[in-house]
Amino acid sequence: QGKGFSRVLVFTLGTGLGLGFTIDGKLDGPMPFAHMGGHQTITTDDFVCYCGKTGCLESLVSGSGIGRIASRFKWEKKYPALPLTAEEIFTERQAGNRDAAEIVEEYLGYLRTGIDNYVNLYAPDLVVLGGGIAKGLKGDTERLHSPALLKSYKAYQVTIVTSILEEKAGILGSAALFN
Repeated sequence: QGKGFSRVLVFTLGTGLGLGFTIDGKLDGPMPFAHMGGHQTITTDDFVCYCGKTGCLESLVSGSGIGRIASRFKWEKKYPALPLTAEEIFTERQAGNRDAAEIVEEYLGYLRTGIDNYVNLYAPDLVVLGGGIAKGLKGDTERLHSPALLKSYKAYQVTIVTSILEEKAGILGSAALFN
């Protein structure tokens, strides 16, 4: 998907958050971690990240992050028969569940903030959302374009897509580093 784009930013949304940024097909950043952007603080909420900080992007947009958001909506008490997983929450949203829709809206706000921060710093041509959670975002990529960002930078256009590789993106990307 990155073919034809010079500057590509990849968010892998799954158990955690993986980030990679390429310029002309080459990974940018120190190895082996490239970018630890999942630990940028994006909220003052009390979500504690495994790194010890609070409000990290990763603590909000990973699979456990969407579970944390759902816990605020008392998901486990309201829907004890439904698993507390990102996949289930996206499925319930599609089925018209209002709580699930609100959870996803909050999730999208955090993800949008993280994307905006990276767009402002690195000016990618393309943002690719990969990983297991990205499947649930297929209809939301246009909504991830921040209205504030679009107002401020009308001349600059970034494309946001979900990966056609889905969950395979991480393993294929890792393998490509060793070629």
